[in-house]
Amino acid sequence: MPTVNLLPSSDLSGNQNFDLVGGSAAYSNLAGGTDARGVQASLQNKYCVVELDDYTVGAEVESIRWYVRGAYRIVRSGDTDVQVVLGTGSHAPVTGSASAYYSETFTLTFNGGYAPQDYYGTARTTDGSSAWDATSLNALRLDVNTSPADPPAISQIMMAKCYVEVTYTAAVTDNATFFGANF
Repeated sequence: MPTVNLLPSSDLSGNQNFDLVGGSAAYSNLAGGTDARGVQASLQNKYCVVELDDYTVGAEVESIRWYVRGAYRIVRSGDTDVQVVLGTGSHAPVTGSASAYYSETFTLTFNGGYAPQDYYGTARTTDGSSAWDATSLNALRLDVNTSPADPPAISQIMMAKCYVEVTYTAAVTDNATFFGANF
């Protein structure tokens, strides 16, 4: 199945309390794909909410899942929990929020070189009640936050890249393959 990534396209006004690591905006740092730029936080209840690119493929959506590339820095060992919320509103760190489709917590683990690692969410075929489509995807927002755990003193959570991966059904373009070679 082919995929397309919906990258961060803008910050939500008033919804950014992660610190920037280089760059001038959270969304451009998180969409840029370099491990040297991103957003970081050293305290609990910090969050970064971004709007995403529009879904323009036009094909039927099979599923979506979030992707985060992050590092646990300025520590010597351990891990901490980070929450990702897919929804339509501003910061909503709980699943019970009316604007949150799904929330999922992952464990950001320490690695000796402080190099970011890749984390993926669970593939979701619906928004909780309906199949994903361009309308629901174009309203989707990605919220990465430190609500589940307070990082230990002097540690930092750094996110270098975030997006939503959309798996879709490719259109059939070769009738001979579709109907058989003897068509």
